[in-house]
Formats: sequence, structure tokens, C-alpha cells
Amino acid sequence: MAKKKDQPSFEQLLAEVEQVVNSLQEGSVPLEEALLLYESGFDKLKNAQLRLDSAREKLETLKKGSPDEEAEA
Repeated sequence: MAKKKDQPSFEQLLAEVEQVVNSLQEGSVPLEEALLLYESGFDKLKNAQLRLDSAREKLETLKKGSPDEEAEA
């Protein structure tokens, strides 16, 4: 499966969100930097959610076309 260049994987996005959360939870980040981190983390989380939704849609499409599904109908 071809992957677009310069796009982190779903797992990488989640790891980056986790790093942002850890940095914010430490409480040692200045306010302006915390706001930037929060915004960055939120964007990464939205991107990860979009990828998850896309994967879920693909699975549903595949599932609808499977012989097992047709036999149950």
C-alpha cells in the first residue's frame, strides 16, 4: 500500500499526542508554549481520528462485500 510522503503513521501521531500530553501534564511549560503544544496535539489527534474513521469505513466496505455477510442476508 502506497503511503503519502511526509505523513506520519497513525501510531506515530498517537505517540506524538502522548508526548504533548506528558509535556502539558508536567506543568513546567510556559503558557505560550503550552498553548502551542495544545494546538499541535489537537491537530494531531484530529488527523489520527480521520485516519481511524477512514480505516473503519474501509473495513465496513470490505465486510459488506464478504461472502459471510451475503450468506447471512
